[in-house]
Amino acid sequence: MFEKLKKIYGFLFFKIFSLLPLQNIIIFSCFSGKRYGDNARIVSKYIDKKYPNIKQVWFYHDNQFNEIPNHIKQVKWGSIKMIYYLSIAKIWISTHTFPVWVYKNKNQFYLNTWHGGLGMKKIGLDSQDVLEKKEISRMKHNSEMVDLFISNSKWLSDIYERAFWYKGIISVTGYPKDDYLLNIDKRIIKENVYRFFNLDSKTKIVLYAPTMREHPKEESFLNINRFIIQLNKKDRQNNWKILYRFHPVNADYASEIEEEENIINATNYQDILNLIVASDFFITDYSSCIFDAALIGKKAVIYANDEDEYRKERGLYINLEELPFPVARNEEKLINDIISFDYEEYKRRVKKYYEKVEYLADGKATERISDIVIKKIKEI
Repeated sequence: MFEKLKKIYGFLFFKIFSLLPLQNIIIFSCFSGKRYGDNARIVSKYIDKKYPNIKQVWFYHDNQFNEIPNHIKQVKWGSIKMIYYLSIAKIWISTHTFPVWVYKNKNQFYLNTWHGGLGMKKIGLDSQDVLEKKEISRMKHNSEMVDLFISNSKWLSDIYERAFWYKGIISVTGYPKDDYLLNIDKRIIKENVYRFFNLDSKTKIVLYAPTMREHPKEESFLNINRFIIQLNKKDRQNNWKILYRFHPVNADYASEIEEEENIINATNYQDILNLIVASDFFITDYSSCIFDAALIGKKAVIYANDEDEYRKERGLYINLEELPFPVARNEEKLINDIISFDYEEYKRRVKKYYEKVEYLADGKATERISDIVIKKIKEI
């Protein structure tokens, strides 16, 4: 009933505000306003620097750590003001699906960057057996509004076309977040992250970032406390700390984990890319972020202790053993994979895999996408 009311009220407000003329405004939304990051942030920063006269609006949620620059207009997610700006902005850029109560004018341009990459877990239509009806409705509604999806490979484009019920244009531009990872000063980023979390420069970081769970439970995840104790016991040459960052959908679950000396909650840290850059090891289960880590040569391991259950719950596109990463299904092997990591073999496997899927990461995706956006602003 509540969803129906939101749809009705949304329709009415969008109908009213649609009478206003469109303006040279770009809307940015990352994880429904829960983050200032991912592809959207990179494009935003590029346009802000090159075209400072174009107004930007970012959506946000209360109680979220907020790094949005002060000179950029910030609008609360779900507010009437959000509907107002969505109605008058010429361009929308989003990393997610908009809800069914959001309506786009046919003259507006909606670019969806998504937030994945060479994903492992099934999405949209490919996992519709386990999705709630409202999620399917949301995805279909969103795809009807999108004018352009971007991807980083034909492999991913084929998934988007099928999984999102999408009949429009998908362009293999590469991903802006890959530009960021390839071009930034990694030393400065690492120093900033260490300073933010008050870490000693000699500390080694394991970043643990599990993917989204529809129904999270304790045994689905790594036992963080036990893991870091055992890792430091077996590797006495280094002082390891673990930063854990749960998916925005499961952010509340992170608060249930008790922080200790070597355990740090990084869930509300806005941009996971900086955490990846600062880390010495990246651990995930089925998150596409592992490909971001591999792109810049970060050591990475898959911890798939619940693979069978996850395949039933959500589904995976890939046989994990075909990926270039070590796969551990228990904590003992995970620790051994970290300590005995064969870095040269890893780099060879990553290179071969990226060539196989024709992965585009040439550092120019942001420029390509921004050119599309600016051209559209001038045309509308």
